Amino acid sequence: GATVTPVFTEQAFTNDRGMYRIDGLTEGEYFVGVVAGRSTAQQKDFRGTATLSSAYYPSVRSLGEAKTVQIQSGNELTGINITLADDVAKRISGVLKWRSGETVSEGDVTVRRKNDPAVNVPLSQLFRTITPPNIDNDDTMSRDLSLMMSTMPQSVEVTPEGKWEFADLAPGTYVITAYASLARKKTAEGSGEEFDPGVPTSGPTLDRHMVSRQVEITVDDEDRDNVAIELSEGGRILGTVTMADGSSPPQVPIAVDQPDKSDFLMNLPFPSKANGTFLLHGISAGDVRLDVELWGREDLYLKSITLGDQDLMREPLRVNEGAEVTGVRITLDKGLATLTGRVQWKEDGSPAAGAGVLLVRADPKLWTMRSSRWFANADAAGAFALKCAPGDYLAFTWPAGSQPLEAIEDFLRAQAATARPVSLQSKEEKQIEFTLSRPRK
Repeated sequence: GATVTPVFTEQAFTNDRGMYRIDGLTEGEYFVGVVAGRSTAQQKDFRGTATLSSAYYPSVRSLGEAKTVQIQSGNELTGINITLADDVAKRISGVLKWRSGETVSEGDVTVRRKNDPAVNVPLSQLFRTITPPNIDNDDTMSRDLSLMMSTMPQSVEVTPEGKWEFADLAPGTYVITAYASLARKKTAEGSGEEFDPGVPTSGPTLDRHMVSRQVEITVDDEDRDNVAIELSEGGRILGTVTMADGSSPPQVPIAVDQPDKSDFLMNLPFPSKANGTFLLHGISAGDVRLDVELWGREDLYLKSITLGDQDLMREPLRVNEGAEVTGVRITLDKGLATLTGRVQWKEDGSPAAGAGVLLVRADPKLWTMRSSRWFANADAAGAFALKCAPGDYLAFTWPAGSQPLEAIEDFLRAQAATARPVSLQSKEEKQIEFTLSRPRK
């Protein structure tokens, strides 16, 4: 599922002639979009509100169709005009309920345009890619928080009556994700003390694991109102975390990829307990995939996830509505490999600063797992370094600013035949060089 949308915006407002000007941009490539409609004219700060771009330069509706504009230091770029269609400003609205019938009085609903490009990596890995792990200061923390807020999908809180609304949407198909805290529902029913979420029962952690549901809504000529979304309490998954060498396992975050939770960045992984057991609750019915987020864990990687003879790293786990699955076993191991190298331009051998290097497990059945992907940006000298699990990989590279915009699995399927194979043994240190052709201007 999509977790991070790589769009960072500077906002400006048009004058009475539709003209705009954005100053202070650093050198680089940008997408330019416009938000227009019934409500944005009355609100002068739409960051973080339930609005999406009505159109992108050059007058297209989706980011996948948009063209970038190149900003160079000291230059002024003009003529970046966007023409809006006459059919903007549609509305999708409805009510959020529990399957048992009562309305959800505390919940949120997010919206994103279907098939908009996204980068599928955990936030923790994204932060570590941008800032080395040995840097820890208040500026970094503020930057990470700002980045997280920028990449979250547009959302609204439901009213006490469970109502929600998204206005100013261009015609198209949208993914609507509704979520609410099961712990708060239990507390409201007077059973909060009996509810065991598998995490500490004090502090904000209790509310961070949500139950959710995702629906697709297409809006064309008419608004779509009275959309009813129902949430259920979901199922549970129980199991243990072990070490391959028999030592005591560390506590690790266990992620659950569910068909209807891909939009909610704050749905944090479930932590395992000190004794190695774990309980995952509020799991949506259907095929789910388990993963373990080990970014930053020194010399530790995910070796296997099994349920009896079933390999849950290569096939999903079926969870039935309200059912409990027991006996899942997660095995961790030590012995990370190290891959270092340099990315250079084919034309003159100079460093390809900022180039992306993506290492993905060669087995296509593992492509759905975020823990099977390792990413780094080349520094000013073209150098990069990756510490990853032993195994067979495919390596992909691209120049700075030319990262793929399609879904990660679509990109892998399209480019796998031309990727460079890389094999790494446990504790091996390998060096490799990549050569890129300069992008055409």
